[in-house]
Formats: sequence, structure tokens, C-alpha cells
Amino acid sequence: MAAHLKYATSYRSSGNWYKGNLNSHCSEHSNCSTIPLKKLISAYEEKVYDFLSVTDHDHYTLLTEDIQPQNLLIIPGFEYSQQKHMQLIGVKDIIRLDQQLAILQANDQDGIIILDHPNWEESPHWTVEQMLELKGYHGIEIFDGAVDRMIGRSNATDVWDALLTQGRHCWGYATDNSHYLFDIGRAWVMVRAEKREPAHFLESLKNGNFYSSTGAELKEIQLIENKIHIETEKETAFRFIGPKSKIIKTYLGQLAEYWIEGWEDYVRVEGYNKSGWFWTQPFYGL
Repeated sequence: MAAHLKYATSYRSSGNWYKGNLNSHCSEHSNCSTIPLKKLISAYEEKVYDFLSVTDHDHYTLLTEDIQPQNLLIIPGFEYSQQKHMQLIGVKDIIRLDQQLAILQANDQDGIIILDHPNWEESPHWTVEQMLELKGYHGIEIFDGAVDRMIGRSNATDVWDALLTQGRHCWGYATDNSHYLFDIGRAWVMVRAEKREPAHFLESLKNGNFYSSTGAELKEIQLIENKIHIETEKETAFRFIGPKSKIIKTYLGQLAEYWIEGWEDYVRVEGYNKSGWFWTQPFYGL
């Protein structure tokens, strides 16, 4: 491993935190879903989400005049299912191309590309080798709330660490992948943005200015020189993770810090408390 003098952070100090989900399905356009679109929208509003992407399988779902949320902002997108699944968020229309070409086209449309549920199914839906062959995606689902009731594992931080260890810079997104009402609220992203507008959310989601959660909330996350500083709302068991999923440091409390030593190609932070898990984005060595 190379010695790094400086590290980069994707987190900005200004802005507010906003809660959103990037993987949901309605029964009108996804056979796997049991939730009508109108009920889907109202369910997320009831749980006080700020934004939602309705990502039906290979269908670009738009709201009708009779379905207009009061406070929930909708970011269009769809779940590409023609080959290995991936979320295409913020794209302008449906894309029907080979996987790599679809990623390139989604980037041309200023979209966000997220490789879905790597640990779904007995044989992984995505292998690390398959992910390394592709170029141009922004990140992967590190937690997919629906997988635990299927075959496989919701948590895919092992896959994420394998990619990061190989030098592939990518963000980690959590979603609930809602197909049933009881799926809603299992996992989400918390985006820091200057304004409560879809364009600002998309910018932060592209640039890693967010964290993923199943319930734990962060008060602050900063990189001060080469020191990671993180604060939570409740007493939390923190873990600082480095290459090959190595646990570098643990801490119990509401504030944790770690001076990066220089050997770490990346460091990310995860933690657990009574409300659930959180996962930060990696701090990369320059």
C-alpha cells in the first residue's frame, strides 16, 4: 500500500440533511410489487421522506394528475433489468441497451448509476469481477432492505470493500427496495444539500455528500486535516474500516475520531445503535 500524505472527503460542511429512497416499485408497472402508485407515494409521505425515486423494472414511471404528493419530491428513474440489475436515477427516459452502453447513456443523461443488491440470490447477483469489468457507475447498493426476506443478504459492505481495496472508487447507497408496504422504511440515504430541490439532491448523490442508514442518525461528519470526526445523536458503536474490510479502530460513544496514518488507501466509518446502522462514504488517500 502506498503512503498517502493527504485524504479527500466528499462531505461538505454546509447544507441540511434530507432523507430519501432510490429503489421502489408500484404494482401498476412492476409485477413484483403489491403497492399501487398512489399508496406508495402516500406511504413515504407519512414516514416524512423528503424525496423518492419510483424505479419500476424497465419502465419509466411518471405521476398522473390525480397523484401529486404534498411534500414528497419525486426524482424520476427506473430499475434496469435487461441484464444485471441497476438503478438509473435522474435519467430522462428509458434506456434499452447492453449493460455497459446503458451506463454510458445514463451518464450522458446526467443520471446516477447504482449496481443493485450484489448479495441477492444463492449465487451473488453481482460478483466483484463483474463489477470491476464495468466503468462509469457511481456506486453500489451496500444495503438492500428487501433481500433479507428473499434469498441472499441485504448487507453488501463486503463487496464494497472488495471493490475499494481493488482501487475502484464508488459510493455506498442503502435502499429499502420496497415491494410491500412493510418494506418501506428499512433503509435510506441521508443527503446533505444546500436546497430542498431534486437537482441539489442529485448533485450530492453523485458526489458522495450523503450517508446510508437503517435508522442511526449523524449530527456531523468532517475531515479535519487527516482526522475523521464523526458525531451521532445517540451512543453508538463505531467502527473505522480500511482495505480488505480491516477494522482499524472501534469506539463507543456519541463522538469518534481517527487520525489517518497514511498507509490506508481508504477509510470508511460504520456504526450501530438502538436506532439501526449507518455507513459513511470512504475517505480516499490522494
